[in-house]
Amino acid sequence: MKLQLIRNATLKLHYAGRTVLIDPYLAPKHSLPSFTGRSPNPMVELPVGIDDILEGVELVIVSHLHDDHFDSVAMERVPKHLPLFCQPGDEATIREAGFTNVTPLTESDLGGADVDAPRGQSRAWAGG
Repeated sequence: MKLQLIRNATLKLHYAGRTVLIDPYLAPKHSLPSFTGRSPNPMVELPVGIDDILEGVELVIVSHLHDDHFDSVAMERVPKHLPLFCQPGDEATIREAGFTNVTPLTESDLGGADVDAPRGQSRAWAGG
């Protein structure tokens, strides 16, 4: 297993010969407003190009729809045919962006893991 931190919450996971992109946040440095009033976001450039990030990706996971987890650049650049998993309630917005293979995950889909995911907040894994 190889887990690569791209930036912020964006991760690329290589596991069992498969590649998963998690929370793609692909906007250029300082192209979005500040979240805290201090500095435009993202605060750093991507460490590699978007094409390199997307290379080999077979599945996308979007934890929630905050811009720093799934931004407009990701909505534009991530291939629309890839399987994309999200939390229930986010699938309509993601489909409206043109994604065709969107599946909301529920607790039962996760083998009974206790997932606490208040709307609009990051997921907190409580068990597994």
